[in-house]
Amino acid sequence: DGQQYYGFTIANNVTYDNLFYGGGFKFVTANADGSDLWALPMDYHASHYTWIDPERLIVYSRVPYQGGNQFRIYTVGDYNTQIFAMNRLPNDGHCSFSPDGKLLLTDSYPDGESMRTLVLYDPQKDCRYDLGKYYSPAILHATRCDLHPRWSQDGRRISFDSFHEEYRGTYVIDIPEEILC
Repeated sequence: DGQQYYGFTIANNVTYDNLFYGGGFKFVTANADGSDLWALPMDYHASHYTWIDPERLIVYSRVPYQGGNQFRIYTVGDYNTQIFAMNRLPNDGHCSFSPDGKLLLTDSYPDGESMRTLVLYDPQKDCRYDLGKYYSPAILHATRCDLHPRWSQDGRRISFDSFHEEYRGTYVIDIPEEILC
């Protein structure tokens, strides 16, 4: 609506050890002028996120005593969370909604065979669509390449980064028509 904007900040003094082994990030929202700071209720683990609308966002995070690491819906100012697409999405990923807000796009970290999966999820139908699997070297390898998927402006195509042809490239795929219906 243009009247209110929530910035998104990561705030905490982190080290490698406390980032990966029990400490880490605090996520904070604020108005554009810095007022109304609000820390999301989580226990120092949070990763990728996307906004659903100006008041709600999805964050891959951990809430004490509430099911471990999950994609969760947070409403700004509300300390209750809701698990989003439980057991339907990869563990963590670079997520974003389609321009019309109907589909969630995300990726995965490499599986045991060094393959990353490009995933679309339809919350209305509770359907997951695996659009492809792409080879990527191990996470700590110098040529590591997250997919970082992103939408075209019309929501009919997806571009992503990949190393599956043994060089880092950007690729574009069309979303199958049956998914868009």
